[in-house]
Amino acid sequence: MWLPWRDAVWLAVGLAGVAAVMRVRVPPRRWLWVRDLVQEGAIFSILYATWQVVGRLSAGDTSNAAIRGRAIVSLEHTLRLPSEQWTQHVALHSHLIIKAANWYYIAGHTPALGIFLVWLYLRHRPDFARWLTALALGTIVGELIQLYPVAPPRFAVAGIVDTMRLYGPRVYSDDGAGFAPQLAAMPSLHCVWAITAGAAVFCVVKSRWRWIGPAHAVATVLVVVVTGNHYWLDAVAAIPLVLLGLAVADTTAALWRRRRLRETAEAPSAA
Repeated sequence: MWLPWRDAVWLAVGLAGVAAVMRVRVPPRRWLWVRDLVQEGAIFSILYATWQVVGRLSAGDTSNAAIRGRAIVSLEHTLRLPSEQWTQHVALHSHLIIKAANWYYIAGHTPALGIFLVWLYLRHRPDFARWLTALALGTIVGELIQLYPVAPPRFAVAGIVDTMRLYGPRVYSDDGAGFAPQLAAMPSLHCVWAITAGAAVFCVVKSRWRWIGPAHAVATVLVVVVTGNHYWLDAVAAIPLVLLGLAVADTTAALWRRRRLRETAEAPSAA
């Protein structure tokens, strides 16, 4: 159902090769968007493959991962955050809600992000580089943190139900590998991606439809908790990663603008 990481790497290599050829042999102007889209597809494929590899690297440290998960619950209790067990218990009153949450956990992650990136490129191209940089950096830093295994609530917290095992569809294997790494709970890349996409939609869209972005981010946070896959703090930890990515993107863009202005100002004197 999902692309294995090796296939994603080969896809990235193929897309990068196509982009390189199209840069050497510049296509007609009307086809330049294809070259750019292929290039961004290669970057997205690498991020996807890296996410899966990180999950495999952290798959075996179950005992320490569970200890870290319980430490997160203890911290949440100190901060008086809601209980994951209580939140899931409320949702379990409706099997329809749980099944919808399970499917949103899948469809609202990689497929939704792919659609978002294509839409952003085609409809709001001037904003594309900023948000792609924010997304890429937030993902990379998040993946580095995930090298320290953290068990999800369904592993570490008594009373949490594995809703995807009970109602399907299952997106992970029993050894902790698969599409959704089981011991890579902190931070939630579901939330990093959803919050980045949600903020981008809210910022670039000027109509009432802009609220779809924040709604998607909020829905994703609720879904990852209700399904027992993440803690509230996993979602909270995603926010500084998004802000870090935006800060780097904006700083880089500002430096490029200054450089171009300097080169423009120096051009007449050089002549």
